[in-house]
Amino acid sequence: ANFFNNIYHIQIHRRMRALRRLADFCDEPGFRSSTLQDIFVPILRGFIGGAGTSDHHLVNEAIATLGRISKHLTWPAYYLLVRQYLRLATDKTIGGRAYTRALVALLENFHFSMEDDHVDQENAEPDDSDDEDETQKDEKKQASTNVKIRDAIIDRLLPALLRCMEQKDELEDENRIPIAIGAASIIIRLPETLRAEQVSRLLLVVSPIFRSKAQSTRDLARETLYRLALILGPTCLPVIIRQLREAL
Repeated sequence: ANFFNNIYHIQIHRRMRALRRLADFCDEPGFRSSTLQDIFVPILRGFIGGAGTSDHHLVNEAIATLGRISKHLTWPAYYLLVRQYLRLATDKTIGGRAYTRALVALLENFHFSMEDDHVDQENAEPDDSDDEDETQKDEKKQASTNVKIRDAIIDRLLPALLRCMEQKDELEDENRIPIAIGAASIIIRLPETLRAEQVSRLLLVVSPIFRSKAQSTRDLARETLYRLALILGPTCLPVIIRQLREAL
């Protein structure tokens, strides 16, 4: 079946099938990042936030497909997409919980290394000098890229996510609290030496939400904290309990 014939078909189940097929094709080698970014990502945005999209199953499928596509984007394309959906999720004139869910899906599919380890040359086996030089150059280039990604995450993206979560007067709870799940998905990929500080900052924002007088807000915070505990793992459980005690 032709993807472009089915993606805008009048029958919703055919659109959903086309989205699933697109996600499956993206998991196979062959698509360039620029192709995904310029052709398919704009199509998905129309289903996620389009005025004519009312079927929540179709929206869910589009969000899931967007997350799977993001795993195959290069860092510049991925970071640009995250910033775009962060802006949409926090735009009061647009609203819509779907943009927040799409943002979380993108963050949950973060797939870049942020380690800057170098190969121990003393323990390395001798090899052809030309091949060894090329290998060292590739490793240094990759390590430099990893450091740039890590700096962008720590200095720009994570602070922006936390600021959005703190906008309780400007944003609805459903649009800001779930962002913590996406933030945790990135924090867990940080090097261990940098992870604890970012976990504490995240919990400092999440814990005070439990003091809200609204039962719905507390329920959402409880569900979010449960997801955070699963993502961060048992080693962070003492930190979570300590932050809750201090906040409450």
